[in-house]
Amino acid sequence: MPSAPHSFTLLLVLLSACSSAPPAGKADDSVAWMPASARSPLVLDDERQSPNVQSALLPGTRVQLLAPPRASKGIPLPDGTCLPPLNGVQQSGPVSRPPTAGPLPPVTGIQVDDSGLEWYEHEDGSLTMSRFVWRKDHKRWEAVTVHSIPAAKQ
Repeated sequence: MPSAPHSFTLLLVLLSACSSAPPAGKADDSVAWMPASARSPLVLDDERQSPNVQSALLPGTRVQLLAPPRASKGIPLPDGTCLPPLNGVQQSGPVSRPPTAGPLPPVTGIQVDDSGLEWYEHEDGSLTMSRFVWRKDHKRWEAVTVHSIPAAKQ
């Protein structure tokens, strides 16, 4: 009968050999992404309680999307379709893009900023998000759509 240290080594070797982990270099890098659901209950009249929902992904994460996401309601696009709203928002305003920037390009990915909020990344590098902001004049949180266009390279 083997001594205890040899039994432990044999058990460790068997566990390693039977592991279901992918072989080296074959790691599964796919990430399932879905927009965050709204908080429940959704409280919009308390400045101290942000209704924004942080991403399940870590800040700094970028996820490439295979197809542009679509929803029946959310962020209205110029072509009449909608992007799913982000960050716990249920419905927000349309994307406002200056005519000089050209038409809104397709969404190619998701980025998570340093505060944990998600942005849609467009083919041209522009970014779009929906989020709540506190309106002091209305004394409530309101959903907004933010669209950011990268500055021209000089």
